[in-house]
Amino acid sequence: MNGAPAEGSSSDYFTIRVFRLFRSRRWTKECVREMLRLGAEARERERKAGSEFTRVHMPRTVVEYSAPSSRHEGDGHRVYRGEQHWVPSEKPSRPLDTVVLPTGARDMIERDVREFLDSERWYVDRGLPYRRGYLLHGLPGTGKTSLVFALAGHFGLPLYVVRLSDERLCDEGLHRLFRTTEKRSIILLDDVDAPGANAVFRELQPGESTGNLSVQSTLSLLDGVTSVDGRLIFLSCRDKSALNQTLIRPGRFDVILRFDAPGKEQIESYFNHFFADFGGDVPSMGAEFAELAAHVDTQPKSMAALQVLFLSHKSNPRDALESMRARISGQKRSITFGARSRNSRRDHSAAAA
Repeated sequence: MNGAPAEGSSSDYFTIRVFRLFRSRRWTKECVREMLRLGAEARERERKAGSEFTRVHMPRTVVEYSAPSSRHEGDGHRVYRGEQHWVPSEKPSRPLDTVVLPTGARDMIERDVREFLDSERWYVDRGLPYRRGYLLHGLPGTGKTSLVFALAGHFGLPLYVVRLSDERLCDEGLHRLFRTTEKRSIILLDDVDAPGANAVFRELQPGESTGNLSVQSTLSLLDGVTSVDGRLIFLSCRDKSALNQTLIRPGRFDVILRFDAPGKEQIESYFNHFFADFGGDVPSMGAEFAELAAHVDTQPKSMAALQVLFLSHKSNPRDALESMRARISGQKRSITFGARSRNSRRDHSAAAA
């Protein structure tokens, strides 16, 4: 915006958003003091925009090269330095009620996040570091990342996602990423024990290295002198027992939530939510689908697998139910065939004897 509004109020347009600015003057003997404050109209518009879209930041390593300073260094270029920067984007927010968790789990973590965001003065008055840590562990595809993304949209917080698969990420770069996050934000250390991820958060195996990251420097970001206040730090992993035990001691992660394969209640709830627009017999179909799905052992049981199946039959919930019935039928035939094969082998062995 260029220029300054006159006394009173005026509206300006900046990046397709309306800001109402108020300007007042208070004359004193020494100087003229000017105040600009964002009006309630602009704040409300920002709040609504924040709930519709979630700002997601992903790190990017920018590598700078320098030419050799002398002929003795060779003809090739050499790396001078690498820096990590956040690359922002906007994604449509995901409603929190679309994340199906065991009864009470979603409400519990929502209340915990809300209480933390409203309690900064409480932390300060007691001399406590104003931060909150959440450890989410369990099978892939069970909703860990989806929950964090939905929480960011629900509370209108920017989300910063750190993945440890970049070999160029070093202590200085990781600290820089943390320092350049907004105060009221969510930092997600995603899938820290996934194949290819740096081993800094895991118990090291013989011969294993953490590369450019050190354990002590990384852990100090969580509750050390270099930690950042006002952030909600989420760490997701598959196997909590494989993590460095110093990582999960009290004070580093306040809430630990386990994500198992969905049970019948979750499956039924997800079916009913996904096909809610069809009404009618959807609840009864959801109950039958959940009963059948609980006995399927021909695929990994996860919310992601259910989503794939539902998307394949998004225009007809009955087709989704029939698909599950077919899988159960195929599973029974497979078991029967396997039993007959084993009996046949035993009969041949007895005849040969």
